[in-house]
Order: sequence, then structure tokens, then C-alpha cells
Amino acid sequence: MPSSVNHEEALVKAFIPSHQQERFLEIIPKPKKRTKLLSQLYHFDDFYPKFKVEIPPNQHHSSGLLKILKAKGAGSKCYVMSTISELDRARSGFGNCAGKNRRQSGGDAHLMRTRKTGIL
Repeated sequence: MPSSVNHEEALVKAFIPSHQQERFLEIIPKPKKRTKLLSQLYHFDDFYPKFKVEIPPNQHHSSGLLKILKAKGAGSKCYVMSTISELDRARSGFGNCAGKNRRQSGGDAHLMRTRKTGIL
């Protein structure tokens, strides 16, 4: 999946501090290690601070997140990195991905998504 890897490389370079990028880029293509890495992102605090956006509790649902993303310039399609294998590496409409994520995770899993590199 060359285009997936390129997109993921761009995500890592945009959001992960340079001293950790090499490790991320080595792990992402390896299926077993990838799953572990993605699950660790739920508790990862080292994203570049300028890209962190606090999501108000009343916006922790697909329509609230979509509204926030659109306000930051995102389109209706996204690339997904997820611990849910059916969604991981998907390119789809945000609503489709968020709905599947909610059904399979009970609503507590996270999606890392972007329409354009540099917008989370």
C-alpha cells in the first residue's frame, strides 16, 4: 500500500516530534507492532502542542467532531488510522468511519484522521 504508507509518513512528520518519528515510521508497516502502537496513541501526550485541540465533552460524537474538523478546513473524506482493523487505513466519508467506530468500540475508541496533512 504505497499511498497509505506515504500518507502515514506525512502524518507522523506533521504530528510526532522529530526524536520519535524514526521509531513510528519503522513500526507502522509491521502489522503486529502497528496494532500495539496505535493502541498506545490513546495515551500519547507528545503530539506537537500546536496541533492539539481539546474537544469539549459535549462534542465527543461524530457530528460534533465533524463540525470541529470542518471549522479547521477539513473536507468530508478522511484517512483513518485505527485499532479497529476494518477501519485502519480506510479512506472514506467521516460519517461512515465514525459510525463503524462507535458500533465496534462502544463509542470509546479514537480515530486519528486527517483530510489534509497538518490538520487533525
